[in-house]
This record gives sequence, structure tokens and C-alpha cells, in this order.
Amino acid sequence: MGSIIIEDDEFETGSLEVDILEKTKLAGEEYILALDSHDKTTAYIMHLVEEEGEEGFYEFVEDENTLIALTKVFAELSDDIDFEIEKKEE
Repeated sequence: MGSIIIEDDEFETGSLEVDILEKTKLAGEEYILALDSHDKTTAYIMHLVEEEGEEGFYEFVEDENTLIALTKVFAELSDDIDFEIEKKEE
């Protein structure tokens, strides 16, 4: 499905490259399941918040209920992926 680069000061290098594994829609909103291109063990569920031409702007899903619902959706779409949710340290 391709890869995207996430720019965020939270990352050590200021950006993170992820591979898009799956896309889905929930309640009319688009979400992606993306895998860290380097460690291949950390996945992120992200929400498409804005599209400008060829570019899309995504944000991490942080709402626990939405995250759980999307994890179930992506688990059904991806039989070969096991999910474990870790809360982000603040």
C-alpha cells in the first residue's frame, strides 16, 4: 500500500517512516494501520484529518474506545497480525 513519513518532534529524528498495512473507514472517517518501517514491530493507528491534493495529514488515534474498535476492525482485516495496545507515556 505504500509508505508515508510522519513529521513530529516527538520522534528522535523529527520524523518516522511507516508502511501502510491496511486502510478502513469507521463512521465515515478514514483510518490507517501503519507499521514502523525500521523496527517492524511497532504499529500505529492513525486518522486522516485532512487531504490536500496528493497529500494527507494524519494524527494518531488517542481515544481509547476508538482505538479498541479500530483494533478489532484491523484484526479482522489482517489475520496474520496480533495486536497488543500500549498506552503512550505522557
